[in-house]
Amino acid sequence: MADERDPVVVIRKLHNELVRRRPVIEKAHDYYDGAHNLAFAGEKFLEAFGGLFGAFADNWCGVVANAVEERMTVQGFRVDKEVVADKVAKKLWEANDLDLQSAMGHLDGLISGAFYAVVWVGEEAGVPEITVESAASAIVECHPKIRTRKTAGLRLWLADDGYEHAELFRPEGTYLYRSKSKRTGGFSGDPLRLQWVIEDQLDIASELDQDGMMANPLGVVPIVEFLNMPRLTLSKRAGWGAHSELASVIPLQDAVNKLVADLIVGSEFAAFPQRHLTGYEPADVIDKETGKPTGQTIAPDFKSGPGKLWWLEETEAKFGQFDAADLSSSVESIELVVQHIASISATPPHYLRASADRLSGESIKSAESGLVSKVSRKMKGWGAGWEEVIRLAGLISGDAALSGAQSMETIWKDPETRTESEHVDAVSKKKDLDVPAPQLWEELGYTPEQIGRFPAMRAQMQLEGMAANAAERARLATTEADRLTAASLAATGGLPAATTA
Repeated sequence: MADERDPVVVIRKLHNELVRRRPVIEKAHDYYDGAHNLAFAGEKFLEAFGGLFGAFADNWCGVVANAVEERMTVQGFRVDKEVVADKVAKKLWEANDLDLQSAMGHLDGLISGAFYAVVWVGEEAGVPEITVESAASAIVECHPKIRTRKTAGLRLWLADDGYEHAELFRPEGTYLYRSKSKRTGGFSGDPLRLQWVIEDQLDIASELDQDGMMANPLGVVPIVEFLNMPRLTLSKRAGWGAHSELASVIPLQDAVNKLVADLIVGSEFAAFPQRHLTGYEPADVIDKETGKPTGQTIAPDFKSGPGKLWWLEETEAKFGQFDAADLSSSVESIELVVQHIASISATPPHYLRASADRLSGESIKSAESGLVSKVSRKMKGWGAGWEEVIRLAGLISGDAALSGAQSMETIWKDPETRTESEHVDAVSKKKDLDVPAPQLWEELGYTPEQIGRFPAMRAQMQLEGMAANAAERARLATTEADRLTAASLAATGGLPAATTA
């Protein structure tokens, strides 16, 4: 059923949803970058120290997000039983620099809660253009009843001309609009009231109809959504069905910053022994003209005696010393909160403290089991998204094996940490179970490209081996002939056998 809504109405609706989610996304990115607020500081603390800790952050948010992202690497695709299709899929992947783009998308998705991939016709016919977009600039609209059916998608960007440009994707076509007024200073008004006009760029205006529409050769919305920890219900904190990896870490990060700030203040003002003086009455300063006290006092005349101790001639004067503040309680509090961060985010504890050198291989593997399970779950969901991207790319390139592939699998790099000897030994034992060699190679971490070169390398090694064997046989034959010749000469007294005969 065709969507009869006005394109501008849909653009405003989706733009409004983007604007609503942006503050949450910006806060998550600020915390990942280490731009934190001292959230738990009291009023007196702020009055005393002001902006002293404004740029301070003991940033653990970056560690939490990076621990997941560094284990999510796409190596290729397996398309049914079509080996050729596997190679085509990898070629399309590399042609769009998706090794880098996917890594940036994964990290952005972990921080923001989602990222998007847009598949469209490239400048050359039959060549797809795949770009990865932030959740702050792209969004999809799904059918209210069937979540897997996308009804529209929007991509926004602010160009150098000062206008905000919008691409509205629908199954029947793509609508190109721009803001009526320039927005170089940003837009702070109601997005539902923003005025949009049909795109007037000379290089594309001729391809649009009177509604600003360009034909969509795919027949579907070409924006793929990658949600982090998707939920069926909306998150009250995020306001949408995605969840930032840092959402539950940010409050604990604020607590760590406060405790570390207290530790720094304590080390500055109370970590060193403070001395005090009692039984001494400082003399008043007397005005020479009036003969009255000025309200000022004369500093005590400290004298250095044996052992470089301070002393005064007054017998009542006594020096003392306050004990230095014990900062160990602050350190223990910080370590406790960091342990909570590790537990809540399933980040291995040795990622958050410098004690990995005291852990055995089995201990590290056990500590990383939660992280490996979390990464594996994300691979299932995001792998399905990348497979949809490859199908759309195959549709544009005209590859029927890709576009019509019902069974496709994303090949990820193994997220589990293993020692080389342990891994090879485990894979070698699988060989006794008649597991095919290509599967064993894949489990050893070889990429599809490397595995594809193995047959040719084996054939070359066989040819080189045959040549080496032939050369060795020739050498042995020559040596045997020389030995027989020498024996014949010895038997005939040094004369050739033919002469003696």
